[in-house]
Amino acid sequence: MALPRPVPLSGRAGVPPLASTIDASHAALGSFLQQRHWLRRTADTPVQLVHVPTQRPGPAFTGQHAATAAAAAPAAPAARATGPAAAGWWLLRDDLLHPVLGGNKVRKLDGLLPELVQAGVTDVVTCGGVQSAHTAAVAVAAAELGLRSHLLIRGEAPQVPTGYQLVTRMYGTHVSYVTRAEYADRAAMFDRRVEQVRQQDAAAKVAVIAEGGGDAAALLGLVRLSHWLLGAASTCGVGSSSSGGGAPGEQDARQLLPEGLGSSRRLVTDVGALPHPQSTPYRILVDSGTGTTAIGLAIGIALLGLPWTVVGIMLAGEESYYRSQAQQLLSSFLQRYGPELYGIGRAEATGLGGARGGSSTVGASATAAAAEAGGAGEASAGALPLQWVPRLVPRRFGKVFPQDIATCKQVAQSHGIGLDPIYSLSAWELACWEAQQAAVAAAAAAPAAGAVDAGMGGVTATPVVMLHGGGALGLHGLAQRYPGAF
Repeated sequence: MALPRPVPLSGRAGVPPLASTIDASHAALGSFLQQRHWLRRTADTPVQLVHVPTQRPGPAFTGQHAATAAAAAPAAPAARATGPAAAGWWLLRDDLLHPVLGGNKVRKLDGLLPELVQAGVTDVVTCGGVQSAHTAAVAVAAAELGLRSHLLIRGEAPQVPTGYQLVTRMYGTHVSYVTRAEYADRAAMFDRRVEQVRQQDAAAKVAVIAEGGGDAAALLGLVRLSHWLLGAASTCGVGSSSSGGGAPGEQDARQLLPEGLGSSRRLVTDVGALPHPQSTPYRILVDSGTGTTAIGLAIGIALLGLPWTVVGIMLAGEESYYRSQAQQLLSSFLQRYGPELYGIGRAEATGLGGARGGSSTVGASATAAAAEAGGAGEASAGALPLQWVPRLVPRRFGKVFPQDIATCKQVAQSHGIGLDPIYSLSAWELACWEAQQAAVAAAAAAPAAGAVDAGMGGVTATPVVMLHGGGALGLHGLAQRYPGAF
């Protein structure tokens, strides 16, 4: 299944980089980020190289589960030692950021909650389903910051609270269950609850956090992540610019792989950073519910001028919904932060801001135009390095096929990585599929050298990246629905 390749970022109108070079844009964005308060001390995340077999699925694996079967099957050591048997793709382990919450929810709250604290907010109100990772994250983070949380849960209280529902009830100040009819009008539902909180405490300063964290301030944590991904290469000693032949990042991957990996059964390797970030056209795959994570990453990439593309896997709506969401969030983000961002870029480019890492300057007219566009929030979301694609096996949101749980178990046992069938499995399947396609093509183009190298045990590095946002606690709820599948 060949997915269409997006237009390269360079030259896109509407969301210009902060400066004329990537280094200068990185410095300008760093200045902006340093002036803000954050939930997490750093933006780092573990980066790993994942190996999956390149052999195409046999006749038994056709239709619905072809990609799933190939994605889950561990590569046999003997096969990997004889040729281009395995594809390598990069995994950002945001699922390891917090012992309870995972990653993408922490990223959204990273810049959002500190803004509320600075504004004097005492109470936060938000909503979600019974197994909502978002409400659990808000409950935990609010408790850590001394805020009261009021959590509106769609549907009836479960007889046995497990997973994210258990966390929500443990950490949430007030947990209420609302009917589906009431939940359908979220604005009215929020207004009623905010008024109730104010009646109970006249001194309360209440803020509403949108369902799933879909707010301009929630994008800050993802912009911060994109900034870290660019800078991590030099910090970890991994190449920051392209060099030599072979697949993108392959040379650095070979240097970081432990000796004798070709005969090892280990299929995941810690690498520290994405190699050659300024020149490699990475495709970052993100499973998308509200789409906020994918949109935030794409904005950060655009501000830095990187040749990367975010691929959002649509799980909860049609493409029209995600495009509308991207436009709304981008406009809100630029209206709120655009003048400051492009103002810093202009100051550093003209030598007024102490720019770090870049000697080139931006022309006054270009920078002024960028600042004006950013301040007005006029940029088109269609100009973002962002592509929306369906799941490899489309289904209504929340639908789980019997093979999905089996695949998650196989991946856990062969790779030591936990997935959930509703969200992260969709990105894993697509990452495996794209990496396999790229590795086979590379082997056909250069069978004796280049992208495939015996020093890597027949592993072909590809520019495919998956952002693993967590979601493991969701398995607890699924185990109640499908006890026999586990």
